[in-house]
Amino acid sequence: SWWRQWREFIFRTPLLIHGATTPAPVYKLLSPIRHAKYPAISEEEERMSIPLELLCLAVFDGVLVRTLSALAPESWQPLRGSLCEALNRHKEDRVAAILAGHYADADVVMLQETSGSLAARLR
Repeated sequence: SWWRQWREFIFRTPLLIHGATTPAPVYKLLSPIRHAKYPAISEEEERMSIPLELLCLAVFDGVLVRTLSALAPESWQPLRGSLCEALNRHKEDRVAAILAGHYADADVVMLQETSGSLAARLR
């Protein structure tokens, strides 16, 4: 079932992310929403932010799997793969190409929530 696979992936599958020296389970890679960054949230909400984020991820993934399984049971996995390929893989290459092409003459370009490796690459 998707729920068993989801829990296995989130809590028991170690991932080695770029720049890390040791693999860690997915849930350990999440960062809390800091009260210092977002003063509108309380310190208690900061402490609960990772469990709440995991809950939101589970609900979102459950709705997505249920909807796609009902609407396109035979074709949604290949579609998901093509979307991941288009939106996630080689993302930095595509962003760098867009900036080098369309924005080459710009004096200032504002980018939001980029990775450290992209920032270093663009310098």
